[in-house]
Amino acid sequence: MIDITASSRYATELAAEPLEGPPLLVGVGLVPGLTSVLARMLVTGEVTASAVTISCLIGLGENYGDASRRWTLEQLGRSVGDADGASYRNFSDPEMIEFPGGFGRRPAWRFDFADRALLPGPLGVDVTTRYCFDSRLAGRALALASAVPGAPELIRRLGRATRRVVQGTAWWAGVIETDTGKRAWALGDGQSVGTATITAIAADRLAAIDSARCRYLWDVIEPDQLISQTAAAGILVGTDHPSSH
Repeated sequence: MIDITASSRYATELAAEPLEGPPLLVGVGLVPGLTSVLARMLVTGEVTASAVTISCLIGLGENYGDASRRWTLEQLGRSVGDADGASYRNFSDPEMIEFPGGFGRRPAWRFDFADRALLPGPLGVDVTTRYCFDSRLAGRALALASAVPGAPELIRRLGRATRRVVQGTAWWAGVIETDTGKRAWALGDGQSVGTATITAIAADRLAAIDSARCRYLWDVIEPDQLISQTAAAGILVGTDHPSSH
């Protein structure tokens, strides 16, 4: 079984299942998945790192399915508890992040991607996950709506009743940064295709190895192998400043 959910609660429940029976990989895809492998690579190479921030930008021009749209709207304004007992609201507390692919520096808001819950245990670091869009206006609008009482539920009702066509690109970007200054990034055209590509890579690897104690994507493939195979599918990954590409 290969699970591609981005939902923290469901992913952590799966990750806690005993390592017995058929193999089960959790958090496979772009975010989590590719970002998880890159975060582990950075932390492994920087023993003094104590925190990682993973930021995701998606293009609103891709034809996402209804389930994907519902999932995003369901997260709007939701309060999320951190491991240290603190809590935050989705689409709050923006931080300026430099994204690759010409997207440049823009605000990314706190958001509950599964990396936030899955990675602290295996990596031994605090993990913050952030979210934004190729449309700056759309990000600011959702951040404003999440802070207004009653607005998230109203938007969810409208979202279920309508199917708006939003102008934008199909490109996505991810940035992984440690508190010691190490940085990796990923860039691709088509989030859905990117997720499917990495899921297929994981399936091939899972079928080719002794998977008795595999649970995460990094258990079945090394970072350089994943980067090489995703590059063949048009997904770019780098560990230097994106302005040089």
